[in-house]
Amino acid sequence: MLATLDSSIASLILVLTYSPQRIPRCISIPFLEASEHLEVPPVVTYAACCLWNFQPIYPAGPIDLIENLTTLCTFTGTMDESWFYLVSVAIEARGAPTVPLMIEAMQAARRGDSLTVSDCLAVFAERIMDLRELLGRLTERCTPHAFYFRIRPFLAGSKNMGEAGLPHGVLFEDGSGTEKYRQYSGGSNAQSSLIQFFDIALGVQHRPTGVKKETVPVNVKGHASPPKHNFIEVRTPTHLHLHGLCSVCDGYIN
Repeated sequence: MLATLDSSIASLILVLTYSPQRIPRCISIPFLEASEHLEVPPVVTYAACCLWNFQPIYPAGPIDLIENLTTLCTFTGTMDESWFYLVSVAIEARGAPTVPLMIEAMQAARRGDSLTVSDCLAVFAERIMDLRELLGRLTERCTPHAFYFRIRPFLAGSKNMGEAGLPHGVLFEDGSGTEKYRQYSGGSNAQSSLIQFFDIALGVQHRPTGVKKETVPVNVKGHASPPKHNFIEVRTPTHLHLHGLCSVCDGYIN
């Protein structure tokens, strides 16, 4: 909750103030301390907007049901923004059981148990289709216009934002007189550790523009919550031999 409030305040200052390149020390000092404590960058992140920013309306109800969720903080106070975050929360909740399922598939691939791998992938494919249907509900209450023009400016961050008035990024004042400008990518659903785990489990490799070596997207490593970040780090393809798993997955995913 603290991270969500601090990142919200900082983003509001960037968007609404006359001098958006500087964050005053009364905000920047506690914000930087909170970010360091939580091991996340001082910028709006997927974790802050979604994973740490919801509560169930009925505590005993399912958290993968969007209608049973509500946001704690939003920038715009609109249903479009809440719905955008809550669809992601529901996807994370409903997709969580696939993590132990695919770990089982990985272990089976290592020992050459193709039958177990096939069974796990069949269930996984069904889950993926379920998540796809959930994602398809995004436009029910969040219009593209509202997202792009009203919500996205608060999530954009300070990296590569010269056209928005941040050619050097943001300066967090701390009273030292030696502050330097910083640049951070903003919040994005690409930072979801669940989606990154799917890529790793299936051997999907990403290549940043101009880079030939396959890597896990950089944004995830810096923006995921610490436990998920650490989990993704130890599950990267360089630590797993997934050729057996990948060789049988196409028939179920396609």
